[in-house]
Amino acid sequence: MLLEIGPGARAFVVDYRLAPEDPFPAAVHDIYAAYLYLTQPEHHAITLCTKNGSTNLHHLTPVLPKDIVLAGDSAGAGVAIAFQLYMRDYVQPSVEPKFEMPPVTVLISAWTDISTSMPSATSRHTYCYTPSPMGVNPFVDEATFYAFPKFNFARTYLCGDYKLVPNERNSTGRHMEWEWYRHLAQHPLVSPVYTADLSGLGSATLLQTGAFDRLADDTRLYAHKLGQASTSLDQRVRLELYQDMVHVHHFFEFLPMADKAIHTMAEFIQDGQERYNRTQMQPSRPKRELNSKYMSTGAGAESRSGSANGTGTEWVVVDTDGTEWEGHDDRGCPIAVLEECWNPEMRERAAALA
Repeated sequence: MLLEIGPGARAFVVDYRLAPEDPFPAAVHDIYAAYLYLTQPEHHAITLCTKNGSTNLHHLTPVLPKDIVLAGDSAGAGVAIAFQLYMRDYVQPSVEPKFEMPPVTVLISAWTDISTSMPSATSRHTYCYTPSPMGVNPFVDEATFYAFPKFNFARTYLCGDYKLVPNERNSTGRHMEWEWYRHLAQHPLVSPVYTADLSGLGSATLLQTGAFDRLADDTRLYAHKLGQASTSLDQRVRLELYQDMVHVHHFFEFLPMADKAIHTMAEFIQDGQERYNRTQMQPSRPKRELNSKYMSTGAGAESRSGSANGTGTEWVVVDTDGTEWEGHDDRGCPIAVLEECWNPEMRERAAALA
C-alpha cells in the first residue's frame, strides 16, 4: 500500500489494547493517545509518561493532520469509526484549541454491527473464512445469549472473560453480564450503523468490501448512512464491492483484485488530500449537488433521491477482470433488507438506551 501511494508514505501501526484483557473502550482510548502522540508529541499527556518528564520520544516533529490517513480493516475499521465519533462527541467539545482531524479515511471490511445481525454475517459461511456468527443480537433474550454455541467475539470485546481477567462487567453474575452486553452492543461507538449520528465527521471516506465478505452488509449499510449524513462537498463517500472476494481480500497479494483495491485506495487518498487542499484555499464552498448516478438506492423514493441534506454514496462494483460499473446493482441484499434487521422500533429503543 505504501509503495502504491508513493515516496514519503509511512505507516503508523497502533498496538492498541485488545479484549478480553482490555475490553471496550480501551482500544478507542489508545487510538486517541496515538493520534495525540503523532500530532502533538510534546503534549503534557504524552511527556507525562516519559522518564523524568523528559521528551525522549521517537519523534518530536508533529505530523500535520492533513498528512494523516485514518485507516483500518475489519474490527480495526470499527475502531477507526469509533475514534472519529469519540473525538467529535467527547473530546472536541472540551478542548481548546480544537483538534484537526485527518481529511481521508479508508475502511476495509468494516465491522459496524458488533452483534452481527446482518444477513451476510450468517449467509456466506461457505465462502468466507471468518467465523460465523460473531455475536448475538442484543434484542434476543438472556437464555439465547448464554446458549450461543460458538466463541462470542462481541461479548468478549464488550465484557471480557471472567476466567481470564475478571472485571465489573463479567464477574458480578450472569444476569449483569447480559445487561452490560445488551446496552453496550447498542452504543454508537460499538455499532455505529444503528444509532450513531454520522453527520459532521468531515472526512472523505473510502469503503471496500467483497461480495462474499461476512461483513459486506456492515460495510454497505455504514456507507449508505454516512453518505446520507454527508453535507460537505469534500466529504466524499465511496463504496467499492469486489465480486467473488472475501473478507479483507487485500491480504491475498497474488490476487489481481488485491492490487486493484490497493491501487484505487491510493487514488482515493490523493483525491481526498487534493480536495482538502483546495478547501483550505477556498474556505467557502457550496454543498455538492446530488448526483443520482452515484446515489445509493435504498428503500423508498427518499433513499433514491438522497436525504434533504445528504450528498449520497458512490456505489461501485468491481468485477474480477477489473471492470467497474456505477450504481447500486451489487447483487446483494438491498438496503431495505438491512434496515429490517433492526426495525424503526428497535432503533428507537437502542437510541433511548445508548
